[in-house]
Amino acid sequence: PILGFHGVINNKNSVTQLEQGRMHYPQKNLERFLEYLLINDYWFITSQDLYEILSNQNHTNSDLFVKKKPIMISFDDGYRTVYTNLLPVLKKLEKKYGKKVKVVLFINPGALSKKSSVNSTNLSCQELRDGLQQGFYDIQSHGLNHKDLTRLSNKNLIEELLESQDELRKCTHDLDPQQKVASHFAYPYGAYNQRVQKYVSKYYLSGYL
Repeated sequence: PILGFHGVINNKNSVTQLEQGRMHYPQKNLERFLEYLLINDYWFITSQDLYEILSNQNHTNSDLFVKKKPIMISFDDGYRTVYTNLLPVLKKLEKKYGKKVKVVLFINPGALSKKSSVNSTNLSCQELRDGLQQGFYDIQSHGLNHKDLTRLSNKNLIEELLESQDELRKCTHDLDPQQKVASHFAYPYGAYNQRVQKYVSKYYLSGYL
C-alpha cells in the first residue's frame, strides 16, 4: 500500500474548510496509526526501495518484499506541518520503539519558504534538511510549482521537471552525495499523458500517480 497525506493538524477544531479539502490529517490519529505499523513490524519503504523492488534491480530487497510487510507513507506539497507536527511524532516513536519511520515527501520547491517562519504554511529548505539529516525524510519531486503538466508547452514542461530537481538537490547537496533526492516524481493532480511520461522518464527513475 502507498498512503498519501498532505498536512498534519494538531487541533481538528481549528481546521479551515480549505485544509479539510486538502486532506490534512489529525496528528493524534496519525501517531496511533504509525505506532500500529511499528508494533506490527511493517517495513517503511522509500521511493527508491519501491523502484528497486518493482524493477527487480535489487534481489536482496525482492527477498525482503516477500518476507516483510512493505508500506509507503507519503506527504504531498510541502506543508510546514510535516515539520512542526509530524517530525516530533516520528522522533517520539523512534525513541519509544528504537525503530525509525521514514516518510516520502513529494515537494514543490517553487513554494518553499525562504526561511523558517511560524507564519508560513510551507516548509523551508532548512526544515527539509533537518528531517533528511535525521533520517526521517525521503525527498522527491512534485514539480516546481504544482502545475498540470499536460497543459504545458514542451519548454515549460521541461522547466517544471528540471528546475524542481535542481532546486531540491541544491537544497540538500551536502546531505545527499548519491543524489537520491528528486530522482522520483509524483504527477501534480495525477495528470499525465504519453508526452508528459516521455519527458518525466528522461529526468526521473519513476513517476507516481
